[in-house]
Amino acid sequence: MGLITGTQQSYYDSGNFGGYQFTSLNDVIDNFMATYIGSGKLLENTNRADVTFHAMRAMQELSFDTFKSCKAQEMEIPPSLVMPIPQDYVNYVELSWSDSSGIKHIIYPTSKTSNPTNYFQNSDGGFKISTLADLTNSSDVIVLDKQYDNILVGMLVKGVGIAANTIVQAISTFNGVTTITLSANVTTPGVGAITDATITFEPLNGGLIHEPDFQISQYHAGIQSGQDYITFF
Repeated sequence: MGLITGTQQSYYDSGNFGGYQFTSLNDVIDNFMATYIGSGKLLENTNRADVTFHAMRAMQELSFDTFKSCKAQEMEIPPSLVMPIPQDYVNYVELSWSDSSGIKHIIYPTSKTSNPTNYFQNSDGGFKISTLADLTNSSDVIVLDKQYDNILVGMLVKGVGIAANTIVQAISTFNGVTTITLSANVTTPGVGAITDATITFEPLNGGLIHEPDFQISQYHAGIQSGQDYITFF
């Protein structure tokens, strides 16, 4: 609603910017009493206290379904991805995040999004992990060239000197280097050791699930039923 009375100077000097859009409860009560209460009117013997009570009850009823009252709150999400809900929380209207350019992006609830499995793929599109490793003759331990978080126990291992159907039996990581233990010994006939050998890891039943780097745009939000916090996942 735009203000069309008075002058521009009076508008800026009033300090009540936008306040002209609203009517106070006192004005509602005064107008009702002047219009409907008195001799020969709809209500002859009604006091102001009764009118005030019913006016306030009407405001309460309207606030349940009619009045729009939204609060905005900006906060940083902690590593736990759990945020407490404000004390006067009823329901959320929108959740969003801002990128480094200040552009706001909406975070949709999981009911409006899908959550497909993200498989690990090589540059050629194959579902496998290729690594470089150091092999020792007749040893079931292989030291890889770096840390690999996507290698899991039970994966199929293939490479020079590795017996068919060998799988990963155990995994350990120390100082940024992954070491695996195989279900069968490594056999390299005629060779004492192999350095920088190419070893591949493949699942026995499908592609490799890849955990992406953390980006809030890949996360959704949901209100935990009966709890006073919101969880991002």
